[in-house]
Amino acid sequence: ITEKTTNKALTAPSCFKGMSSKKGIVLSWKKNNEADGYIIYKNGRKLKTIKSSKTKYTDKKVKTNKAYTYEIQSYKNVGGKKH
Repeated sequence: ITEKTTNKALTAPSCFKGMSSKKGIVLSWKKNNEADGYIIYKNGRKLKTIKSSKTKYTDKKVKTNKAYTYEIQSYKNVGGKKH
């Protein structure tokens, strides 16, 4: 038996941006139709995993006059694992 698999890397969601609000920092992005969901990172640490139907998240754990770095990664479920 010969099996060949090709895993195409998912692209990151486009138009990722953050805006300050009274409730915290609102992150938003355009939907990636190939993704099963998104993983959001704050200052290099995993913050939240979100379903692909969502394109917005509010980080309520922020402090005034403090800088934060956010990243977002698309994921695809393959064999029960996020890739």
